[in-house]
Amino acid sequence: MTATRPRPRPRATDQTSSEGGINRNVVFGIIGAVVVVVLAAVIVFAVAGGDDEASAAEIAPAGEVQIEGEALPASDGSAGLNPNDPAIGMTAPEVTAPILGAGNRVTLGNFGTPRVITFLAHWCPHCQDDVAQLSNWLAEGNQLPRGVDLQAVSIRQAPGRDGFPAAAWLEGEDWPFQTVIDDENALIDRTFGVGGTPFWVFIDAEGLVAGRIGGELDPQVLASLMEQLKTGSLTDLGTVGEQTDPGASTEDGATTDGTTATTAG
Repeated sequence: MTATRPRPRPRATDQTSSEGGINRNVVFGIIGAVVVVVLAAVIVFAVAGGDDEASAAEIAPAGEVQIEGEALPASDGSAGLNPNDPAIGMTAPEVTAPILGAGNRVTLGNFGTPRVITFLAHWCPHCQDDVAQLSNWLAEGNQLPRGVDLQAVSIRQAPGRDGFPAAAWLEGEDWPFQTVIDDENALIDRTFGVGGTPFWVFIDAEGLVAGRIGGELDPQVLASLMEQLKTGSLTDLGTVGEQTDPGASTEDGATTDGTTATTAG
């Protein structure tokens, strides 16, 4: 009786194991591809989430800003001080709004101290110049007049444009003044009748508007105006620089920064 030889088993190919299953290299390759896809999705989500968080910290939702008082007439948008500004002599509106980068709310109100409110747009080149010049001037040891407060409002926020988020921009410039944020409906912007940016509102100790100025202010000119504000009127304007024209708007609601208004001297 002749013994039969066992048939040799077929060798496993690159695609199948000796048991007929999928090769481990293929399995590892599939798992690796899945991991890469998942990590990419996580990164995209994180970036998008970061943008959303930055926007939430820079733009207050409707209802987060409260205004008390009558809105000021819209500015004509020209640079400099308009002595015939109908807002002069009006009681300045009081604003309660979140602090930029902090979230807790404060009130910019009439508490018996003269004050200046500057309205800044992070993408506005003239606002960027004003912030840098004033911060540097103060860092050199100069001081603004005592007894007059300087407050700031971040307006016309535009995620994706230069200087966003505004909190990082101002921190990078060592901006020392408390800054609040406008809401998604530009309530503060509209209430103060802001024209071009930067925009300055001077308010005397009685809470009355002494003047509104559009355009860059040299720190020494600003200091002079703040000193004059103690008397309740602005008499010597000095030189005012350029401002961003409010005439054209972009789809994100911010003003374009390509044109400037005329200057007043």
